[in-house]
Amino acid sequence: MIVLIEGLPGSGKTTTAKHLETFLYQKNKNCNVFYEYSFDNPVGYTWSFENAVKSIRETTISDYPFDSWKGVGFHKDVILESRFLQNTSLFNMLNGGKFSENIVFPKKILKTLDKIHTKLILLHQTDPLLFLNNVIKNRKTTCPEWFPFVSELFYESYWGRTNEASMEESFINGMVEWSHRQINIFKTLNVDKLLIENPSSDWNASLNKVFSFIDN
Repeated sequence: MIVLIEGLPGSGKTTTAKHLETFLYQKNKNCNVFYEYSFDNPVGYTWSFENAVKSIRETTISDYPFDSWKGVGFHKDVILESRFLQNTSLFNMLNGGKFSENIVFPKKILKTLDKIHTKLILLHQTDPLLFLNNVIKNRKTTCPEWFPFVSELFYESYWGRTNEASMEESFINGMVEWSHRQINIFKTLNVDKLLIENPSSDWNASLNKVFSFIDN
């Protein structure tokens, strides 16, 4: 089984992955968990703060390593954070890709995972602008290097260069646009999937939905 967890920054992807790992362990099901920045991540590009710009520019349909998904989750359950949509379709959007191109990535990945039991979880924010402003305010204190990094990343991308805005506005506007594209991509995908809206409003209830979804 492979579990794909997606959502905006700060939506709870890492929290969900950690709790899900514990849940599976308690059921005697060992799994591998790979976070967005895991250097041993088996799929996509191995990327970091240092090579993020290069990874984004290489996220095209012709260059993306779709074959890296082959066999993942076949011998052991795997939980992947952000690799299915954010590190593919979002990066492609930053490259200037339109929605019709963004949606190609997850569809091709799902074809690669055809024989693997795949589950997709989307932690969706119904008011992405308000949510992002709160995340930025919080992370400026808890992780001060994060916002300057992501703002510059968006600002220097094709998306940022073609949408005249400040560095901060480039990131916020880009993520709001991505939130809309992400939910529309999610709705079109033919996969076992779970949508959780505003999960942090009741984390216990949200996690129980995740556990029930994985058990079924």
